[in-house]
Amino acid sequence: MSFKWDLRYMKLAQEASLWSKDPRKKVGAVLVDADNFVTAICMNGLPKGVPDDPAILNNPEIKNKLMIHAEMNVLSRAHGVTIYVYPCLPCTICMGLLIQRGIKRIVVPKECLENVGTKWDPDIAQDIAEQAGVKVDFI
Repeated sequence: MSFKWDLRYMKLAQEASLWSKDPRKKVGAVLVDADNFVTAICMNGLPKGVPDDPAILNNPEIKNKLMIHAEMNVLSRAHGVTIYVYPCLPCTICMGLLIQRGIKRIVVPKECLENVGTKWDPDIAQDIAEQAGVKVDFI
């Protein structure tokens, strides 16, 4: 896939991140199949049917236990080989799910490594992707 298309898909992931109701971290994901067709666009959010209640969304202790990550949402809806995630590298849990579903390539903005804390263990996530033969591209 060309860099031009990577940028287009990353812009879609960025747009999807804006749809999230999470007041602290808005994440978007776009899944693309082997023929470069978008098969799903999702954002992080509460489980389907759970209202976007500010009492939940503004309470990190409850919200973090309920939040469905953008990568999890996109995998529950479609199949693909490349995923574009904005603004950050998938956490270790999501990375494991992406690997299990057969994702071959993960594309994230290169700035994501500058703004990440230790909570999501980006080094471990990158390492397990590499071990599993999943390519991680920073654009």
